[in-house]
Amino acid sequence: MNRLSVGGRGLITGVVCFGLLSAVSSFGAESGGHSGHPHLGVFVGAGEEKFGDFTLNAKAIGLVYEYKFGNGWDIGGVLERLEVFNQTSTVAAVVAGYSFSPGIRLFGGPGYDFRSSPIEDVWLFRAGIGYEFHLSKRWTLAPEAYVDFIENGAETRMLGVVLGYAF
Repeated sequence: MNRLSVGGRGLITGVVCFGLLSAVSSFGAESGGHSGHPHLGVFVGAGEEKFGDFTLNAKAIGLVYEYKFGNGWDIGGVLERLEVFNQTSTVAAVVAGYSFSPGIRLFGGPGYDFRSSPIEDVWLFRAGIGYEFHLSKRWTLAPEAYVDFIENGAETRMLGVVLGYAF
């Protein structure tokens, strides 16, 4: 069986996600009625991964891209480096969200966890909530909490913060 390396699969997934997000962003910018804008952020968080009776500490750092449509909806991508018990993996996800007034945001979407060897790569579904504070016209700070429901029955629970910049 010829498998791509983790780096190769991550690159392919990143290119596909970027292409989808670019297409959606272009559509949003061209459709009338609401003005939208891209938003890029850095996520830092800590939490735990539960699998059966086992609970392990987890840390994450990553990039978050959102295209905010101006009507409360957004779509974006997440690329995170996750460390659980000295094992690292890369999580890529496509996430959609809705921002309620005055800044509460619910989000969710599918993703893939490229695990380090010998653990198999797994699909996941991310669901979360955040609250966005506007530090200035362009800068934001958003505490977030999310759960990754992993196909093998594990769950990663994370608390963190996103420092973002709107273009």
